[in-house]
Amino acid sequence: HLGVDYSYVNERGSGVRIGLGWMHKGWDINVPDSSYARVYNQMELPFLSRFVLSAKPFQFYIEGGPSLSYTLSAAEYIEGIEREYTFQEEVDQRFSFGLGGELGVLRHWGKWVGNAGIGYHQDLTNFDRSPGVIYSLHQNIIFSVGMARVIED
Repeated sequence: HLGVDYSYVNERGSGVRIGLGWMHKGWDINVPDSSYARVYNQMELPFLSRFVLSAKPFQFYIEGGPSLSYTLSAAEYIEGIEREYTFQEEVDQRFSFGLGGELGVLRHWGKWVGNAGIGYHQDLTNFDRSPGVIYSLHQNIIFSVGMARVIED
């Protein structure tokens, strides 16, 4: 995930986080003598509730909520004994909806704050409507590290 976020937290520790980011999702399967991979590039817009616990300089946070995504491109990579090819594929569902959450720690240094967290995201939109495929719902475990400038009223 690469993007920009805006967070607001009030004095009681509750707030919101809204962002816009590029996500690189997909999967790969490797077996002897062949491999298969599918990748999706998406723009994601999360709307998360954020709760911050404990006092500065170290604080813990928990956040969760929905996100909207738009698929920019998709590709398949197949490699085998006798063939090897890559192609861009048509995306059945460009817009998607999902739910996510994250737990982490914040560290304050004056007007700067760093964060490290681990999260989970579940897409709720079927990405692949190919014959024989019932559902293709992405699930992601996310590790995040960031740094932000604090702007106070």
